[in-house]
This record gives sequence, structure tokens and C-alpha cells, in this order.
Amino acid sequence: MRFDIVMKSREAKELTLEGYPNLINDLQATGLNFSWSNNQTTRVQCKLDRILVNSKWLLHHADSFVQYLSPGLSDHSPLKVSLHNGVSFGKKPFKYFKMWEFHPHFDDLVKQAWQTDFIGSPLFKLVKKLQHTKRIIKNWDFSVFRPFYSSLARCKSDLDTAQKDLTADPLNAQLQAHERGCKVNYLNLLRYEESFHRQKSRQTWLSEGDRNSHYFHAMTKARIARNSIRLVQKQDSQYSSDPQDIINHGVDFFSSLLNREGSSSVPSLPATRKLSGPDQEALCTPAFDSVRWDFLTEAMKAFALPKKTLRQIEREIRNFLWVGVDGKQKMHAVNWNTICTPLLEGGLGMRRITTWNEASIGARFWEGTNLVASPLPRPGIT
Repeated sequence: MRFDIVMKSREAKELTLEGYPNLINDLQATGLNFSWSNNQTTRVQCKLDRILVNSKWLLHHADSFVQYLSPGLSDHSPLKVSLHNGVSFGKKPFKYFKMWEFHPHFDDLVKQAWQTDFIGSPLFKLVKKLQHTKRIIKNWDFSVFRPFYSSLARCKSDLDTAQKDLTADPLNAQLQAHERGCKVNYLNLLRYEESFHRQKSRQTWLSEGDRNSHYFHAMTKARIARNSIRLVQKQDSQYSSDPQDIINHGVDFFSSLLNREGSSSVPSLPATRKLSGPDQEALCTPAFDSVRWDFLTEAMKAFALPKKTLRQIEREIRNFLWVGVDGKQKMHAVNWNTICTPLLEGGLGMRRITTWNEASIGARFWEGTNLVASPLPRPGIT
């Protein structure tokens, strides 16, 4: 199958595939990272060949994946698709589902399970309570939500039967009440189903009430397939899809990683001499007895500082004048424009940082263009 429009390339100006990924999925891939190369000295590699599947494929072959093999004499890599249906990888960890919150008895179940007391330290009690509550919720979920789909089909069948009976006798009050009850039960189960598949598929862009269970099923299968490890490369460079080999490979990898004795030092780097004695004490002595603004003046004469930085400096000065060192907000009767006026005009003689920076750069530019030997008087904050 060939498509003349691409997903993320910049050549396609008018036609795009922005909504297309919602219809097809890139099958989980293992093996080589690229499927094509030009086989030239100036090597160019890219992934031209893909296996695209739709939602129906994912529903029936959730464990399938594609393996990119070595190209051999060709410039394209052969693709090998494996189905691996029904492969079990052990017990699944405990996971909290939001659909439990819709059940009327869930809150009472959690409160009752949490009230169970244990003897020990506070941390030990917390761990035991969490384990006990998890076990209670798992048993409750197995008995209440495990027959979920059979209950959903039964409620749908009851609703269809009630509506057919009501069509034959539309004025029957008992049939009307029965139909309303069937609708309530069926609607509650649909809410459970929507919440379950929304969380499993992790699709959050759909608004509440968009009960597209078929789409949720497909996205759930796609996410599970994408996050699964179906193939590993062993030390002899051979690939294995056996579940036990995958488990052993993961255990061996992390065991060797955690048991490795290493150092962060690099022997190839040259070692520098360290300070000792009085030289170390000299580093702890203060370098300046007072803060001078000469360094800021020189920097502002050489560089055009970002406006955001200049505004931040002015904000810190204003906060010091208006708030003070105690951090309490005070009333300021004089605005910042008046403060920046000269002393003879009733201000404090503060300089505007932005204007100061522009004037300093202009002075430096004037010096360079006119080749002035003696520098101009340096502006400063008084």
C-alpha cells in the first residue's frame, strides 16, 4: 500500500494527515531502526517501509509486532510480522480504575477496609493498611465487575425486550416503569465501560459522553502492544520471543547493572593540582568589601541586555524601595517615574535601567565610530 502524502514532512503544503493517525496505527516494531539505505559512501538511512494496521486488526491480533531484518543485498529491509496471540506474561499489577467511583458501595468499602487496625510502627501500619485495602478492592472488583460484559449484554437485551413490549402496549404504566429501570441500569453500565476504556486507552481528547467503545477498545489494544516487549536480542545476537527468555534477559540485565562496581572518574582526563593550607583559607575570605556598579556599567556598554532582564532589575529595585527588607507591603506615595527624576527636580536620582543601557551602547558606538582615545564619563547609579 502506498500513500503519496506523508505524515510529518514539510513538502506537503496543502494535503496533510493530521486526522489520519486516528484511523490506522504503526504496528509495534523491533529490530533495525531504519528500513532503507542508499548503500553509498555518503550513507543515507530512513524508515520508508512500515506496517500499518487498523482497529479491527488490533482487536484480533493485539500481540502482533513486526521485525525489521537485515537488508542483505537489497537496499530495503525485509519485514517479518508475528502474531503471538494469547501469550501470557504473568500477573498484572494492581491498578486503580475510576469506574469504581461510580459504584454506590465503593466509598463504604474503602472506609471499612481502612478501619482495620494493625500493631506496629506508623509506617508498618500504613503499609499493612494499603495491602489490606488493595486485597479487599481486588476481591470486590472480581465479584462485581468481572461479569461486566455479560451484565452489559443482559441489560441491553432487557431494555430491547421492554421497549418491544411497550410498543405493543404503550399505555401500560408497569411496562413504562420497567423500561425506565432498564434504561438506568444500562446507562450505569455504559458509564463504567466508558470510564474503563478511556483510562485503559489514555485517550483524553474526547469529551465526556462520547461513548465510542469500539475506538477505545482499539486504542487500548494499541497501547498495550506498544508498551509490551515481545522480542529480545540475546548475547549470541540471536532473537528470542519466548516469554521466559524475555523475563530472564530483563532480570540478568538489571542484576548486572545494579551489581556493577564502577567509578565516575575518567582516567584519561589529566589531573589538576589541588589547593592546600593557606590557599584554601584564601578562597573563603570575602573578595569585595563593597559592591560596585562598574561591572554592570561595562557590561551594559558592551551588550544589549534583554528587556525582560532589565525589567526584572527595575522590579527588584522598586520592591526594595516600596516593600523594604521586612517583606511587608507598604503604601508608596511617589511613583517610579518621579523617583527616577534628578534630585533637583524632587526625585531620588535613580536611573532607568533601559535608558541607561541604550545610552551606554550609544556611547560605545560613538567611541568606535569617532575613534575617541579618552572614554566618555561612565554613567552610574547614585
